Amino acid sequence: MTEAALEARLFPPLPASGVKRPEPDWAIVHRELGRKGVTLDLLWQEYREQHPDGYQYSAFCLRYRAVAKSLPVTLRHH
Repeated sequence: MTEAALEARLFPPLPASGVKRPEPDWAIVHRELGRKGVTLDLLWQEYREQHPDGYQYSAFCLRYRAVAKSLPVTLRHH
């Protein structure tokens, strides 16, 4: 048995939870992060106040990073 096959048998992939969680408005999250003193943790806490059954912090961050990666990069000159 190969190492990969053994690992697959010992650690099978977890089934999808099937729970639909409320999706934040990522455009607002991205815009708010540009403001002074605003952090992803603070925005997540506000999201969880509105949606107690929403994403945990790690999933919130992973989803935001995926959204942010798809946004165009801009350079501001002052």
